[in-house]
Amino acid sequence: MEYALNFTIFTLSMFFLFIVIRKELNLKRLLKEKEKLFRERLHPEFETFRITSSYQKISQLNEQEEKQRKCFNPEERQRLKDDIKISFSKFSEELQIACPRLSPDEIVFCCLAKSGISFPVIGLCFGNIDLHAVKQRKYRIRKKMLQVQCEKLFDSIFIQNE
Repeated sequence: MEYALNFTIFTLSMFFLFIVIRKELNLKRLLKEKEKLFRERLHPEFETFRITSSYQKISQLNEQEEKQRKCFNPEERQRLKDDIKISFSKFSEELQIACPRLSPDEIVFCCLAKSGISFPVIGLCFGNIDLHAVKQRKYRIRKKMLQVQCEKLFDSIFIQNE
């Protein structure tokens, strides 16, 4: 009798575990599909950015060894901001509406992160060699987004850079 009871409890536990795992997998699949749709919508903007001189400089930084990398100078930073403003105009506008407290530099930071550019390279784009400064900026952006309940938006921007 005790064996049958233990077996029943075990079977029910496995069944519930299976249901939980299945729901979690479905949720992950749905999140991936949503992210794919978001990226497809962002795709034209990213393609526009890829042809800019700023993106070419970023590509060069990605290919260099860490010790050879140099920060963007002030003119390159301004060009990058202008290129982002033009290329990601729709995404930038949506970010500004969703989280009005984001500064223009923080919106540029989000656009670069959403493009899949690594944090060390994003730091160089802003004139920071120190990765800690980049993580601090990301933290401040997260705080601002949480204040207006935009955690999912934050995750969709930064999740691939983790």
